Amino acid sequence: MWGIAIDVMVVFVVLAVGLWLAGRLAPQAVARMLIDLQRRSAGLVEKRVRIPGFEIAYWDGGSGEPLVLVHGLGANKSTFLGVAKILAKRYRTIILDLPGFGDSDKPIDADYGIDADVSYLDQFLVALNVPKAHFGGNSLGGWVVAAYAARFPEKVGSLWLLAAAGTEDLRASTATKAYLERHEYLLLVKAPDEIRRVLSLILHRVPPIPYCVLRSMGLRAAADYDLHRRIFDDLVDRAVTFQIEPRLPAVSAPALLVWGDHDRVVPPSAQDTYHALLPKSEAILLPNIGHVPQMEAPRRVAEDYLKFRDKLIAG
Repeated sequence: MWGIAIDVMVVFVVLAVGLWLAGRLAPQAVARMLIDLQRRSAGLVEKRVRIPGFEIAYWDGGSGEPLVLVHGLGANKSTFLGVAKILAKRYRTIILDLPGFGDSDKPIDADYGIDADVSYLDQFLVALNVPKAHFGGNSLGGWVVAAYAARFPEKVGSLWLLAAAGTEDLRASTATKAYLERHEYLLLVKAPDEIRRVLSLILHRVPPIPYCVLRSMGLRAAADYDLHRRIFDDLVDRAVTFQIEPRLPAVSAPALLVWGDHDRVVPPSAQDTYHALLPKSEAILLPNIGHVPQMEAPRRVAEDYLKFRDKLIAG
């Protein structure tokens, strides 16, 4: 018996060392493998669909009413993996990479403004034959889905805004101040090693992250730096012509607003702005959480969302 136990332990150690070495030598491949394992465990299938001008990458899984989730600037669909494992048990969960991000197409000369993203999101849902859905979005994604709900109120069952950007409160953001005062892009990664700095800005507490995942994130972000810098410039330039506040009273859908009290990217005051302008909204401020609540406290965030949806059913 002891001999069998030792053999199993040796195999485990060899596998662990092999995985560690592979993560050092081929970080992107190993990181992709780890994400794929999480995706499969959440019941999500990797898919692609074409809309005018782009091929969109997305994950789709579960059954029930469609729930469409949209990531933030410089991020991708994997930021919702933690909550998707819970939510896909109740809803058809669709998580896309916006054009210009993740695994979706990234033509350098495309329009990546909020109005354009709203149109792309609608074309994506038409291609999937989803006439109406519930929507969630973090940061830029929250801005996009809020604007979508204002333009297409009849297509939106509810909104889940997680540290949604877009309001004038952004001027108090650490990242916005750095851009306006020194033209620095604190949210973007020019060299792979800068990923640690960005994570420290967006997360209140950075959890232990395997080297391969961290390195893969840094390499991908650095490869997208020029495009994402242009997108950031466009968003700031168009902020005057595309103001979300005057549009919000047109949103008829109920909304759940979730912020972290340590958010340095979209100040918690933005939650008050959204709450005041969305007629049917409720707000949750999470203690000791930064800018990406669905990553920092996935179980709490998912359970709060399920309670919100249950209340909608109860009337």
